[in-house]
Amino acid sequence: MDRIMIDKFREKVNKNDLIWHMYHNKNGRNQWSIICSAMNWIGVVVGAIDTQRLIRQNNNEASIKVMMFINCIDILWESIQQLHRVFFNTNKIPFADDESVFEHKLFASKDNEYFKTIRACFSAHPVNLRDNFSNLGEKENRYASWSGGGFSSGDFSVILYSNRVGCDSVFLDIYFDELFSFARKRYYYLQTIMDEIDRQIDKYYLDWRKTKIPKWTIRWNK
Repeated sequence: MDRIMIDKFREKVNKNDLIWHMYHNKNGRNQWSIICSAMNWIGVVVGAIDTQRLIRQNNNEASIKVMMFINCIDILWESIQQLHRVFFNTNKIPFADDESVFEHKLFASKDNEYFKTIRACFSAHPVNLRDNFSNLGEKENRYASWSGGGFSSGDFSVILYSNRVGCDSVFLDIYFDELFSFARKRYYYLQTIMDEIDRQIDKYYLDWRKTKIPKWTIRWNK
């Protein structure tokens, strides 16, 4: 994934001091710090979100590369969420109802939530999982095997073992192009945030021009 969008975003934010002025003390909090942190980390990870770096093999090196790929997407997505919360002044997150990216789901889920499942199983905490893996509407405990390519239908897979006696294991498959699409869609949401920044800047200057400047009255002492 290229750096063009984050470079444009950084240029927009740093173009003048107005964004700092508006957000360094917003509602008693330094939200400028959040903006800087998010921009920095997007800049760190965006170049590593590249499917050509991944190996569809069943070995430790391939597993580590997929782990880093998913972690980088997670950092990107978390940073986008933070920027969205700051500039739109909301606790809601974008794409909350989107189900358009992941077509090969083990169970019904919104894309944002399903990515959390992928992150847990392949990266964050594979030895301590709890989710709706059997698609029965209730969460269950599972434990992931090593991750690798070539032993199921996806580009990469894990086997999810159950702690229930007699309960069959299931495969969780991921497809690299779907994960890349998930990341790309959220990365380019920066354009929507930039449009909001432009709107706020225009409003700021419009309000400033409407402000009546009081006239000085000279009084002469008699």
